[in-house]
Amino acid sequence: MIYHEYLHHVLGPHHNRRFHQHERMYRYHRESQEWIRRNLWLLLGRPKTRQAPVVAPAQAVQVALF
Repeated sequence: MIYHEYLHHVLGPHHNRRFHQHERMYRYHRESQEWIRRNLWLLLGRPKTRQAPVVAPAQAVQVALF
């Protein structure tokens, strides 16, 4: 993910063919894509299933990232 953001800094904001070509050069590209596929819901603070979370209005939901 950090490499992806670094590429935005170097190549610009667009996900074009050139951007993806450089992104695939990253040594651990496949592993990082798999990690994102499995864990993005944690970063976004959403439940893993598609069901809406049942949370009382006064409750705060906290997600530990590390």
